Amino acid sequence: SLCRKRRVQCQLYDQWMSKFCASVSWRTLSFTRSKNSSKDKSEEYNMSIDAAEAHFSSYLLGNVANLYQYEQHVFHMGKIESTT
Repeated sequence: SLCRKRRVQCQLYDQWMSKFCASVSWRTLSFTRSKNSSKDKSEEYNMSIDAAEAHFSSYLLGNVANLYQYEQHVFHMGKIESTT
C-alpha cells in the first residue's frame, strides 16, 4: 500500500471523516468568499471557486460520492508540548 511504501502509519476512517473535512473546507471557502470581493479576482479564479463550492455542496448533500480533485488529507502531527 501507499502507506507502507512511504513508511508512514495510515488510519482508515469511515465516510464521516471525509464529510467532516469537506464540511470544514466548504465552510472556510464560503466564509472567505463572504469577506472578499470577487470583483478583484479573475474570471478563471471565480469560476474555480464556484466549481469547488458547488462540488463540496453536492458531496455533502450526497449527490456525488467522491471528492475527486478536492480530496481531503489529515496529517497527525503528534502531541503539542507547549505553546507561546
